[in-house]
Amino acid sequence: MNLANWIFVIFFIIFIILIVIGIWFPRGKKDWPLSPRSTVYLIISGLFLVLLIILINIVSQYINWSGFITTSIYFAVVIFALLTLLGLFFPEGLKQYLN
Repeated sequence: MNLANWIFVIFFIIFIILIVIGIWFPRGKKDWPLSPRSTVYLIISGLFLVLLIILINIVSQYINWSGFITTSIYFAVVIFALLTLLGLFFPEGLKQYLN
């Protein structure tokens, strides 16, 4: 994929995320439960995840890694993404749901 395709994919993903947020919070700021500081942290976390995935893809185009290293890096990215999502959707932790 070239740079234009990546930009298109990124904008499409952002568009889908904004649609989902618009459906969840139809009145905008009145329904939004987070403070402005928490909202900025949420945006920065999402951008960091997108940047990490893009950098891994760019680096993998120039370096010929073995299968184990590539698999372990993608596994680490997936685990990081899952932990990020858990932190976003369950900020108090999962203890209250596991009891």
